[in-house]
Amino acid sequence: MAAINIPDWVTYPKEQWRQISPAEAGLDPVRFEQLVSGTQVEGAAWEGETHEGNDWGAVVTRGGYLVQSWGDPDYVYQTASVAKSFTRALIGLAVWEGLIHEDDPICQT
Repeated sequence: MAAINIPDWVTYPKEQWRQISPAEAGLDPVRFEQLVSGTQVEGAAWEGETHEGNDWGAVVTRGGYLVQSWGDPDYVYQTASVAKSFTRALIGLAVWEGLIHEDDPICQT
């Protein structure tokens, strides 16, 4: 099995997340604030799955450090919506960076 080289700056949360600033995470603080300032993140209920009140959480991490959180960052329950939301965010960032045009198809057959 190949050896895995984990960078020094990667950590794994123990009992509690250690929070760092966007700048400490290597992100542009102004652009990060622009990205998250208008973000509306909240729990929801869908087809029997209830993640309302404080029964939900979403986080942005970098190297195992907490950079931004919404709801309860200790709440652990993954849904398929997490992957869809993450993909949507990545596509949005790619458009923002000019890597793809907002009208370009993202899927081709």
